[in-house]
Amino acid sequence: MSVMDTQGPSQLAMKAILEIFNMGRYGEAEAQLRELTQRYPLHGFGWKLLGPALNLQGRYSEALTAMQKAVELMPNDAEAHSNLGKALADQRRLAEAEACYRRAVELEPNLALAHNNLGAALADQGRPAEAEACCRRALALQPDMAMAHNNLGNALRDQGRLAEAEVSYRKTLALNPAHAEAHNNLGAAVAVQGRPAEAEACYRRALELQPNVAMAHNNLGIALGEQGRFAEAEASYRKALALNPGYAEAHSNLGKALAEQRRLDEAETCCRRAVELMPTSVDANINLSAVLSQLVPLWHVPMMNDAMRNEAYLQALRAAVTPASNVLEIGTGSGLLAMIAARLGAHQVVTCEAVPLIAATARDIVAANGLQSSVSVISKKSTDIAIGVDLPRRANLMVSEILSSELLGEGVLSSIEDAKKRLLEPDAKIIPAAGSIVFALFGGEAIRNHARVDEVLGFDLRRFNLISSSRRLVYRDDLGIELLTDTAEAFAFDFVKRDYFPAERKTLSIPIKVAGCCYGVVQWIRLRMDDNITFENHPSIKTPAPGWQRCLYCFPTPVQVKPGQTVIVRVAHNRSAVWFFWEGLEERGIN
Repeated sequence: MSVMDTQGPSQLAMKAILEIFNMGRYGEAEAQLRELTQRYPLHGFGWKLLGPALNLQGRYSEALTAMQKAVELMPNDAEAHSNLGKALADQRRLAEAEACYRRAVELEPNLALAHNNLGAALADQGRPAEAEACCRRALALQPDMAMAHNNLGNALRDQGRLAEAEVSYRKTLALNPAHAEAHNNLGAAVAVQGRPAEAEACYRRALELQPNVAMAHNNLGIALGEQGRFAEAEASYRKALALNPGYAEAHSNLGKALAEQRRLDEAETCCRRAVELMPTSVDANINLSAVLSQLVPLWHVPMMNDAMRNEAYLQALRAAVTPASNVLEIGTGSGLLAMIAARLGAHQVVTCEAVPLIAATARDIVAANGLQSSVSVISKKSTDIAIGVDLPRRANLMVSEILSSELLGEGVLSSIEDAKKRLLEPDAKIIPAAGSIVFALFGGEAIRNHARVDEVLGFDLRRFNLISSSRRLVYRDDLGIELLTDTAEAFAFDFVKRDYFPAERKTLSIPIKVAGCCYGVVQWIRLRMDDNITFENHPSIKTPAPGWQRCLYCFPTPVQVKPGQTVIVRVAHNRSAVWFFWEGLEERGIN
C-alpha cells in the first residue's frame, strides 16, 4: 500500500474534485467521489462532499447516508454536521436537523451557513422569531449570503412584517437575480400588501427560471384571480395540478376560479377534491361551502332592525363622539351609524361603501334625514380611500359594522389593519374595540332537524348530509339549542392594541357539562364596544330581528356525550372565516 493509500487523497486531487462540484457538475463530482470513498473509506473528505453532491441531484436518502458517514468520521467538523442537518431537513426531520445545526455552531460559532440553515429549520417548525435571530447572525458573518436574506424574509413574513420581508427578498435578488424561490417569495409578499400586478410579474420571473414549480403556478393563479382574470387563473391552477395532482390548495383555488366563471358543477368537484385531500383546510371548506350554498345575503334588513345591536352602537358612539370627532365609518349599509355619529355632534363623518347601489341609496337616506351636510358617503372600499382625496385628514374615531355572523367574513381584519396604517390617527378610538369568536357544543331535539337529516317516513336519507355544507346559519331563536358545555372562546381580536392579525389554529379540550346527543358546535360573537359596553348574541337571547346569526358547524356524525368526557375540537381561521372540526372524545376523571 502506498503512502497516499494510508494517509488519504492528495490536496491536489481534493481541490480538483471540489472545483468540479463548485461548477455544478454534480454527476461528474459524484463519480469521482465514489471512487475516492472506495479507495479511502476512512477519510472524511469524500463522504463530506458526496452527501451534498447527491442531495443536489435530489437523491436525499443516499445523501443522508453519506453525510452520516462523514459525521461519524469527522465528529468535530462543523460543516459535516451542517450538511447532515440539511439532509435531514430535506426529509422533513426538522427536530433532528435543528440538533445538527446547533452542534455545528457549537463547533464553529462563525459558520454562517450553519446559522442560516438553523434559521430555516426553526422557521419550518413555526418559530419565526428564533429563525430571524439566526438569519441575522448569518448575515452579520456573511452579508452577501443571498439565501440568508431569503430565509430572513421568510421569518419576517411569518411574523406579519411584510414590508421588511419584501426588503429582504429584494436584497436576495440583488445578490442573485436567478434565485427563483426569492422571486416567488417576493411575489407572495407584495400580493399580501395588495399589489397583485407586481406579484404576477414576480411569479412569472420565478417560472422562467424554474418552470416546474407547482407552488409558483398556483401563486400566479391567485394573482391573476385577484385582478379578475379568472380564465387565465384557471390555466395556472391546471398547470400546478399537472405538476402535483395532490395539491389541495390548487384544487380549491381552481374551484373558486371556476365558480367565478359560473361553472358550478366543475367547481364543486374541484372544491370537494380539495377537502378530501386536506379536510382541515379553512379555504377549501369555505370554497366548497360557497359553491354548495350560493346564498344571497339577506341580512341587511334584520341588521338594521336589531334593537340590541343598535343600542350597543348608540351607547358606544354616545360615549366616544365629541365636537372634535372626525369619524370614519367602514361599511355604510343604510348609513345608520354615520347618521348617529352626526346627530351626536361629530365635526365630520365620512362613510364608505364598496357596493355602488348601496352607497347611492345611503346618500338618499342621509339626505332624507337632513344630514347631507354632515355625512359624506364614499362609494369605495376603505382600502381604496386616499387621504386628501376622499378623507380630508386622518380620522380620530372609526366605527365599523363589517362583522359577519362568524365575525371575520366581511374582511374586518384586513380593513382594520389598513385603516390603522393609513387612515387613522395613532390614538384613534375604534368601535367595536375588540371582538371574540365564542362557542359551545350543542344538542337538543328541537335543533336536530336543522342540523341533519336521518330517517323520514321510514326512509333512510342520511346520505343527503354528505352534500350539505357542514356550516349553516340559524335564522330562528325558537329552536331550543341546548348547550352541552360552558362557553369557550375560540379567538379574540383586540382592534385597538393590535395592528396585525395572522391566521391561527388551535386544538381545544371542552369538558362536557350536560349529557345528550351532540351534533356539533354552535358559534356566536361577542363585541366589546368600549371598556363599559359589550354586545353578545348568545343562543339564549331572543331577538325578533337578529342582525347576526348563530352558526352551526355540524360534526360528521352525532356523538352521545356525558359529564366526565372531554370533546377535542380543532378550530382555525384564515383571517376571513373560521371553521370548527371534530377531533375526538376522551374520558376524564370525575371529581
